[in-house]
Amino acid sequence: MKNSIENLPDVNRILTPMANAIEEMRMRKLDDSLLQSVNEFFDSNIPNHFKSDTPLLYLSRHIATPNFETLHAIKIAKDNDVTLIIGEDLNDKFVSNNFLKKSLGKLTIITGKAKNGDPIIENTTLVDFNSYSGQPFNKVLTRGGTPLADVHKFLMSKYRDSRVVVSNESNWVGEYHKGDIIEYYKMFLSLMIVHGIMLEFYAVEDSEFVDEVLAPAFNFVESKFGHKPLICGLIEPEQEFKKNWLAYPKEVKGYLNELTEVNK
Repeated sequence: MKNSIENLPDVNRILTPMANAIEEMRMRKLDDSLLQSVNEFFDSNIPNHFKSDTPLLYLSRHIATPNFETLHAIKIAKDNDVTLIIGEDLNDKFVSNNFLKKSLGKLTIITGKAKNGDPIIENTTLVDFNSYSGQPFNKVLTRGGTPLADVHKFLMSKYRDSRVVVSNESNWVGEYHKGDIIEYYKMFLSLMIVHGIMLEFYAVEDSEFVDEVLAPAFNFVESKFGHKPLICGLIEPEQEFKKNWLAYPKEVKGYLNELTEVNK
């Protein structure tokens, strides 16, 4: 499928503009009956990092890592003066045929620009993919013997910001229909009624997911609570193909070298 704006999945009904979402979340948090309804749906099992009186942005990723996508999410949080929660699922399986997961084991670092304006790319493979394919992220070691999750935690520490909270949601995620993706998303999106505003971008590759999983789960949650789950676009469609959002800024190369020295 050709990479173009025209081929991106249609999520206009699903997404809410950021300014509207923040104001809507503020109003919903004052609605005690709505809050009680959502909490009863979860039997009050709401992760602690979602328990806030103010709007929160939420980014769900296998591992929090400072690629361009995450750094952009941090900027959005700063611009809107809100906290960003990055939820990790370290029990999920590491596989090389998923481009998101692969990018965590093989880092693409943009070290500069060529004379023609194209990015200069340096790939750094951290993991022996054959050895760890199918293993949970929390069992994956780098070629140097460091847990992969620890490497990304170290990199994230270089971009520390008071508005950013990284939380390992592995156990909580595992409680809710993880084997049934539609049922899982019904639960997951229910948090976005009154507890958080999800940041996400749906790429060309996500069209089937949007049609078969996201939309049905979204419709269920909206019908149940009488409100749309709040999801905001992470990347503007016209910006999607202008850079590799899963790549890393050039200073990450130095941070990796620093980590190597620390572990000697």
